[in-house]
Amino acid sequence: MTQNEKNKLLEETRMLKILLNFHIQNRQRIALSDREFEEYVNAALDRLNEIALLLTKKSEEK
Repeated sequence: MTQNEKNKLLEETRMLKILLNFHIQNRQRIALSDREFEEYVNAALDRLNEIALLLTKKSEEK
């Protein structure tokens, strides 16, 4: 993995965390049902886990 690819994954992680934090803090303003909101949050958390695994795998390969 190049440094540029790693930086893009780290930036995606940072942005996902900001979005999740904002949406969770402002849940009452989000026009989704409880089920839809839970699915959205779970999808974002899944992506964060995928990124963490990618970063871990690539750093272990060195």
